[in-house]
Amino acid sequence: MPKLIFVLFLGITLLSCSDQNKELSTPEFDQAVSDLNIIRSEKYITTFLFSLDSAFDQVEEKLPLDWYHYYEFKAWYFMVKRDMNTALLYTDSMLQTLTPLPGIESEYANALIQKGILLQHLNLYSAALNEFYAAGSFAERFLDRCGSVRVYNHLGIVLVEQGTYHEALYYLEKARQSALACDSSDFFNFFVNLQSIYNSIGLCHERRSNLDSAKFYYEEGLAFIKRYESLYPRNHDFILAARGVFYGNLGNTELMSGNYDRAEELLLASIAINMEKGHFINDGIYTRIKLGRLALERGQLKRLPPMIDSIKENLKEYPDNEAWRRLHALEVNYFLAMDDSARAFLAREDQLKAENKLAALKKELPSLNVPASLSYFRQNEELKALHETNTRNFIVLVSVILLLLLMSIIGYLFRKNWLNEKEHAAKLANINEELRHNNEQLIQLMENLESSQEENTRIMKVIAHDLRSPVAGIQGVSSLILDTEELTKELKEEVKMIQRISNDSLKFIDDLLNTQGSFRNEEKKDTDLLELVDYCVNFMQLRADEKKQHIHVSGSHVFVPVYRERIWRVFNNLVSNAIKFSQVGGEINIRLNETATHVRIEVQDNGMGIPAKMGKKIFDVMGDNGRPGTAGERSFGLGLAISLQIMEAHEGRIWFESEEGRGTTFFVEFPKRLKA
Repeated sequence: MPKLIFVLFLGITLLSCSDQNKELSTPEFDQAVSDLNIIRSEKYITTFLFSLDSAFDQVEEKLPLDWYHYYEFKAWYFMVKRDMNTALLYTDSMLQTLTPLPGIESEYANALIQKGILLQHLNLYSAALNEFYAAGSFAERFLDRCGSVRVYNHLGIVLVEQGTYHEALYYLEKARQSALACDSSDFFNFFVNLQSIYNSIGLCHERRSNLDSAKFYYEEGLAFIKRYESLYPRNHDFILAARGVFYGNLGNTELMSGNYDRAEELLLASIAINMEKGHFINDGIYTRIKLGRLALERGQLKRLPPMIDSIKENLKEYPDNEAWRRLHALEVNYFLAMDDSARAFLAREDQLKAENKLAALKKELPSLNVPASLSYFRQNEELKALHETNTRNFIVLVSVILLLLLMSIIGYLFRKNWLNEKEHAAKLANINEELRHNNEQLIQLMENLESSQEENTRIMKVIAHDLRSPVAGIQGVSSLILDTEELTKELKEEVKMIQRISNDSLKFIDDLLNTQGSFRNEEKKDTDLLELVDYCVNFMQLRADEKKQHIHVSGSHVFVPVYRERIWRVFNNLVSNAIKFSQVGGEINIRLNETATHVRIEVQDNGMGIPAKMGKKIFDVMGDNGRPGTAGERSFGLGLAISLQIMEAHEGRIWFESEEGRGTTFFVEFPKRLKA
């Protein structure tokens, strides 16, 4: 089993160099990586490290993926040298290099799996499972189905090594289905993993004495290699060595079935391939031990002494505890066949020492419960997410309480002001009555004052509509929260978002307090409209979630010179209306389309629609357009009037198409060449 892990480690190192993000690596080291992969073999190990260091030293400004590949090559080198602890240190460096960067999801998952393989080599199985789970969880979030094949494959390998073959077959079959979803041009994900999976499935059946099934999967693996090997001419050595592994395992099933001639033919073919330097020599050693068992079965005892001595020399150069155990077991059976009980006893003592050494190294393995461990890791992840959600909900609850408190204060002040105004109006009416007959000019003055008071009331309605004071309070609270040092990175980003939205809302209120909503003297800025739409959708997502609505955004990134805060109000108002007037569980689609002369944004809902009698009145500033939403939400009918003024200032248009009872689509259109 260690030989299978080693083969897959070599395959992972090949994959880690296949999909590079050109913005994170230098062209000169990319070429060096390609050249080094050609000689990445134990055959050239003496020159490999010198070539790597020389190429890396020539790169003046090293980028993150340059460091990643350098560490990965180092890890491979020490893996080949059987120095797993040093290889593990370089793998940790790979993860540290990639952790904060986007666009390297595949490389990051590979590094996690590579670390798990090294931990498995070091017999730290629980730690290895933790890395495999982390890789699987990461792949589910950021990669496609093909990205999960390596995780399932290695979970299956751990279970094969443990001897729980039924459970191993479950994960290996999941790995096979994931691999079949990969593109056949993907050498590692498709070819290396699938041939490994066929071999592991065959091994499970062989260990369970289901020899016919084992032969089927070994032969299926050989057929698979033959069918696809022409696609990978640069990987000839790896493919040849993999074929040698299948020959050796198939030969063992023929030996177990009593087909000695066929077994010897296959075993010799495997040895001829994998005893070559640069191939899988450890697998060749295992196959030579199988050939020794065949000679013992056939009674060819004279072949065994030189064969055993030769294998011992191999194991001095390529040590393998399991291979030593099998070789000592072969010696015991040989000496017993020769009626040499004394030497058989000594060989048996060597076998027991090897078994005890293996048991000590793999002390975690017998008690390892893979499904329970994975469930434990999943529960820990869910508990962490729940804790973060509770913290976030607490902040929202505090914000809501503060908002309600501020709204109560505003309501009290508003009522007090209204009562004062009412009392003042009554006094003015009395004075007006007393002076009506004496001074017509004073009457006119009082009428003008009453008209002015009505205008003031309208302005107060606009101010109350947007609740400037609560928003200012939210801005202050968010600033105080940001000053604390106990926030997680995710929570700090969410509070920053609340602060940005509060700032935008305050600017909006200030604009309303200016004469007829006129724009202040400022310049337009090139703005990514799709990003601005996403920003609005993220802001309104909680409201949509409350009504179990789904918001879909599509389109490409288009930059247009606009007043960003004002266009944000337009988008925010349209998305808010779509949520407000759509049913629970409704769908809201936002599309950004670009033509040669215009950029158009469509906000489509399947809600209650707009009655025909309302028509264009919905864009009137003081029209009676306020309608309750589908969940009874209040509406004041001001947002669309403001949106119309903003679009006119951008030389754009805003209009809608609606069918009552079936939904509404609002259109916002900008000319491509706006005056700055």
